[in-house]
Parts: sequence; structure tokens; C-alpha cells
Amino acid sequence: MGTVHYVPLSKQAIALLHELQEITGGRQHLFPSTKGDGKTMSMGTMNKALDIMGYKGRQDVHGFRGLASTILNERDRSLRDIVELQLSHLTGNSTERAYNAAEHMDDRTKMMQDWADYIDEQRLLGKQNLKRA
Repeated sequence: MGTVHYVPLSKQAIALLHELQEITGGRQHLFPSTKGDGKTMSMGTMNKALDIMGYKGRQDVHGFRGLASTILNERDRSLRDIVELQLSHLTGNSTERAYNAAEHMDDRTKMMQDWADYIDEQRLLGKQNLKRA
């Protein structure tokens, strides 16, 4: 979007990034390109991984944004504006955007922690359902 976008992270995301940093060492990027060109992994590489995992035609990397937006808005309608800010979407008309530079970081941080907790709950439910099957 051509602007700085700050993204608050959940405790779970921070822990995963620390684990990943141990694997990647002192490299500039946590998700480096395999070409060794100093760039990051491409969206195509991540989408290929999803294809290999069996999600071809059903899910792509960018689709996770839509999935999160839908679930967050379904769970709490009052989060709409916070979700849009978190996704770096422009909202309101140009006058509103010129005068309102609010970031709502406290609300976004809480939402991201709640989202991570929800994902953990779903993962545990999935494990329990697999044990029953």
C-alpha cells in the first residue's frame, strides 16, 4: 500500500518466530528465498506448499486473510473496523482518511491474541476429534 503498517503479534506468533530464528540463525529473513539472492520466499513458493499439502484449488496464502476476516467478523461484529485496519485496508472516504490516523493498537493487539487463542482451541478440538475417529 506504500505506507508503513505495524502488525501486533500474539504470544504464540512471537514464540514461533523465536523458534524459527533458531533454525535460520542470523539470516536477514526468516523466510528466505531458496535462490540465495537475499530476497524472501515468494508467494508462489508458499502456495506450492499448500498445493502439496492437498489444498490445491481450495486455499491459497492470500485466502487466509479472507478466512480470518470472515471468522473475526462473525465472532464479533464490533471488530469490523479493527479487522480492516489490521489487514491494512483503506476505510472511509478520503477526507476521513486525511483526518483520522488512529491505529487502535491496543484493540488490534487484543484481537490478534484472541485470534491466536481461537486457532489454538480449534487445533486442540481437531486433535480430540481425530482421537475419537
